[in-house]
Amino acid sequence: MRPSLGPVSGGTYVRVSGLKLGHGSSYLCRFGASVVNASFEATEGSVSCVTPAHASSTVDLAISFNGEHYEVVTFRYTFHEELL
Repeated sequence: MRPSLGPVSGGTYVRVSGLKLGHGSSYLCRFGASVVNASFEATEGSVSCVTPAHASSTVDLAISFNGEHYEVVTFRYTFHEELL
């Protein structure tokens, strides 16, 4: 997963790469309790999404391939305060 951190204002483009990501029908990314739409990029073989606004913390990022169930494997994503 890249990147693994971004600002609390959200808007960071996150890409998750791995094997067998293209078998889904309705992709979602869940950052802690916040869910956003995601998409499969066949040319890259990756799932991508844009982070929501979120309080400063480290959360689990989980991917859903069917819009309902999330994969057991999760990643850690850190929302940080923006630098002035």
